[in-house]
Amino acid sequence: MVYAAKLFSFTGGKYEFSYDWRAYGESSYDYLRVALVPAAETLSAGDAPSGFNSSSLPTGWTALDGGSKLNLVSTWQNKSVTIDNVAAGNYYMVFAWRNDGNDGSNPPAAIDNVSIALEKYPKPTGLACTLTPGNGTIATLNWTENGTAPAWQISVLDGSSVETIFNAGTNPFQLTGLTPETAYTAKVRAVIGNETSNWSAPVSFTPTNAYTITVNDGTETNYQVPIYSNYAYRTTKSQFIIPATSLSTITYATLQKLTFYATVETASWGNAQWEVYV
Repeated sequence: MVYAAKLFSFTGGKYEFSYDWRAYGESSYDYLRVALVPAAETLSAGDAPSGFNSSSLPTGWTALDGGSKLNLVSTWQNKSVTIDNVAAGNYYMVFAWRNDGNDGSNPPAAIDNVSIALEKYPKPTGLACTLTPGNGTIATLNWTENGTAPAWQISVLDGSSVETIFNAGTNPFQLTGLTPETAYTAKVRAVIGNETSNWSAPVSFTPTNAYTITVNDGTETNYQVPIYSNYAYRTTKSQFIIPATSLSTITYATLQKLTFYATVETASWGNAQWEVYV
């Protein structure tokens, strides 16, 4: 068992601990634990201290990992934990890796972007995104304000990790000038005078110019499948008819994907030919 630890002095109060991590390891044998440990504790590499395992910690240690091991993940994850009442004093923030001598898979534990923040003002929660079908340049964010903040800041990262800050005076708030088919990550914090809350948990979204229209999901098994009050018969030239009014909201769109469903396994669908008219 090995440790990475740093000593901090806390004034007491509500703190948010955040970090990125990845670790694979093995089952409940090779794993990462994260904790706040009193400075009086002695941390020594080797055998695990009494009470340390994949789901519990020694007396006096405070879990910063949700209360159980972190492992079996090979891609970067973010973990954020808020401790309501940290007593004033000196503590180690400890990242502990434990493994046995058998099996296990890479990568071993890795940590990045560690943050400790005193929560003076409540941060927004429940950040969510609503996309507009067919318009990949906008997205609407909404959240729960847990204090009395009159304004907010929104951080938006694109796929290249370029950050843009939006100043929001309303909730919900519409983001504009986005690039279609680009993955974004956003977070929000409250603004109170010249001060701010901690950032909310992030939300990810990908705006798109594409529309998705489901005519039939392929679950019908009867011979006559009702489609917008018309019928498709399983005959030589079956057809689905979509009235033009059902497509009236689509303007300058591109047909990108068609999926055909076969509900009769014994039919020779591999020899079928499809003709599509729009």
